[in-house]
Amino acid sequence: MYTLQDLKIAFENVGLTKLFEEMQHYAKNSIVIELNGESDEQVIGASRFGGDPDLPAELEWFNNEESGAPLNFVAQLNCADLTPFDQDNKLPTHGILYFFYDVDAFLWGFDQKDYVGSRVYFYDGSFENLETRPCPAGIKRFTPCTLTFSNQIDLPEYSSQLIQTTLSDDEYERYLDLQESLELVVDNKLLGHSNNIQNGMELQCELVRHGIYCGSSAAYHDPRVPELAPGRLDWQLLFQIASNEETDMKWGDDGNLYFWIRAEDLKAGRFDYAWQILQSY
Repeated sequence: MYTLQDLKIAFENVGLTKLFEEMQHYAKNSIVIELNGESDEQVIGASRFGGDPDLPAELEWFNNEESGAPLNFVAQLNCADLTPFDQDNKLPTHGILYFFYDVDAFLWGFDQKDYVGSRVYFYDGSFENLETRPCPAGIKRFTPCTLTFSNQIDLPEYSSQLIQTTLSDDEYERYLDLQESLELVVDNKLLGHSNNIQNGMELQCELVRHGIYCGSSAAYHDPRVPELAPGRLDWQLLFQIASNEETDMKWGDDGNLYFWIRAEDLKAGRFDYAWQILQSY
C-alpha cells in the first residue's frame, strides 16, 4: 500500500505537484475488494458477491416499488470481515451490509424516481436468525464469489467534482500514465474515492437529492447549482463494484455500479439512504 509520501514523490516526479497538493486534502482510506473466484459453498453470513443472500427469516425480498419486480442480489459484506481494514472506523463492527439492484430496469441514478431500482440493507441481529434465501425465479442470479480485503489510500481522481485544478493536455496524459503505473484504479472497493468512468458524482448526488434531473448537462446550469454545490462535500462513496466475468455481472458496457451516502447518514447507520449511480463506457 502506498503512503501519502509515496504518492507525493510520484506526482512530483512527473511534474504534477500542484495537482497532488490539492488532491491530498481529500485523501481517504478505502477497503479494496478482490474476487477469489467462483465458490459453490455458501457459509451463512460470509462476505460474497452474487449467489443467494443470507437474510432474516421474516424479511421479505426487496422489490422495485414501481414495477413490482424483484431486485437482483449483488453482494453481502460481513462487517466483521471489514473492521480490520476500516482505518477510520466508518462502518459498523458487526452485522451485514446487503446491496440489491434492478438489472432489468437498469436505472442510472439521474432522477429521484430512480430510488426504486436499488436498495442497501443493513442487518445487525443474530446470525442464528439468518437463512439462505434463493433468488426469486425469473431474475438473474449472479455466480457466487468469495472475497479478499485490503487497504489503500485514495486520492480523488482528476475527474472528481472536488478537484478545481486544470491540467493541460500534456499534464493530463502524464496524470493518466501515472494512474496506470501506480495501479490506482481498482474495480471494487468500499469507502475512499470513486474510480470514475465519466465525471465525478458528488455533485450529481446532491443535485438529485434536491430534485434536479441530471440526465443532461442542463442540470449543471440550473440556477440553484451555486447554492447546492457545497453539499457535494457531504457525499461519501460507500461501495463500488465493477462488471466482472467471475460473477457474470455486467453493468452496461463494462460499467461500474456505485452506491453513495452522505457522511451524516453513514455515521448514523442510515444505509437505506444510500444513492445508486451507474456509469458505463
